[in-house]
Amino acid sequence: MAKMKRCSIILDENIAKKLEVMAKVEGKKRDELINEIFENTLERTIEERGIDKKALDKFIEDKLSFEELAQIIGSEKARAARVTKRIGVRGKELLKSL
Repeated sequence: MAKMKRCSIILDENIAKKLEVMAKVEGKKRDELINEIFENTLERTIEERGIDKKALDKFIEDKLSFEELAQIIGSEKARAARVTKRIGVRGKELLKSL
C-alpha cells in the first residue's frame, strides 16, 4: 500500500453526497474512492494545463526544487532536467523539449 498523508478538503455538498453513494455502491471507503478519482485524473490535468512545462520553467528559475519537479514530471525526466540545467546546454529551450 502506498504511503498516505491526511489532507482536509471542503467539497460542494452535491459532490460529497455523490461520493458517499458511489463509495457505498462500490463497497469502498470514501477516501479510497477519492484517491482513485485523483489518481485517474491527475496526469491528464497536468498535461491539459501545461503544469509539466510550467514546472520545468520554475525549476530553471530556481523556484521549484528537484523533488517537486520529480513529482510532476517523474524522476527520470527530472534527473535529465537537472543535468541539462547544470551543464547549461541551450538552457531553457533544451529543457522544454523534454
